[in-house]
Amino acid sequence: MKTFKKLLIPLVIILALGFGFWRLKLANQNTSVQNENTVRTYKANLTINDGVTTTSLDASQYVGKSVLVATQDATGGKVTMTGSGENAFVTSINDSTADKNKREFWELFVNGLSSQVGAGSYIIKDGDQIEWHINKF
Repeated sequence: MKTFKKLLIPLVIILALGFGFWRLKLANQNTSVQNENTVRTYKANLTINDGVTTTSLDASQYVGKSVLVATQDATGGKVTMTGSGENAFVTSINDSTADKNKREFWELFVNGLSSQVGAGSYIIKDGDQIEWHINKF
């Protein structure tokens, strides 16, 4: 009887651990299946305001891409700039050119704030409101 009692405690511990690992594995499998069936919807908006007309576009498909890529695609390539990529400085959008003689420039706003990085550097995130305005310096 003493031998049975000595074996009973380790046997109960082994069974409890085995059951716990089985439940954990089952829970992880359910989570994996649930994640595979989840569809993520992104939202972003791109607005171009040249002082005369304002164009707003759904930019959801550009989440994870730069504002420069989104602007070029949204305008059919009607973006003129100096430099390229992360160093691009936009000078014209949709044939509306910022006039240096009038001290104008195309300013990029992200979520209502003037961007601290250029259009080639800022990667659009879910929920972003991207805006271009011709402003004066």
